[in-house]
Amino acid sequence: MSVTKINVNSATKPVAVTGRFFKVLSASESIQVRFEFEEGDDSTITLYQGLGVEYPTKYRRVWVESDTAQDIVIWAGLGKMTDDRSQTSLVGCSALLNHQASLTANVVAEVAPLRLGRRSLLIQVDQPTYIGGANLDTTNGILVDGPGEIEISTQAAVFALCATDSTVRCMSEVN
Repeated sequence: MSVTKINVNSATKPVAVTGRFFKVLSASESIQVRFEFEEGDDSTITLYQGLGVEYPTKYRRVWVESDTAQDIVIWAGLGKMTDDRSQTSLVGCSALLNHQASLTANVVAEVAPLRLGRRSLLIQVDQPTYIGGANLDTTNGILVDGPGEIEISTQAAVFALCATDSTVRCMSEVN
């Protein structure tokens, strides 16, 4: 059994692991994994953070690639690891990203785009501001009194609406 950290990109890269079980413990985007089995057969699968695969026979070679350059952490071996994303426990993050967005009075604006691999998003406001999804309005948004902040665990795009022109500051934890 081994836990391995790998830098992947669009070039297929061999990984020196064998086993029957394979799991992605950490990745910011999807990865493509090709397994070659001892009988000579092969299988290709797309995996995301928290997903794994189990094969009835042992694989002897593995290749990984990703459309996005990223560092990933995988687990591979003969011993079974659960494939329940809620049981994947990650401590810390690989990056903190900061940005700000300008809001125009009474206009819904995206303050944080969809971001796979984002663990949480801290949003700070100076004025009372509604936070929510793309269909945000004053009846379905979460009101954050300004000055104030809200932390959301989401990878989805986040929108804001304020009665006055203002600036929203965001900080994301990203794997």
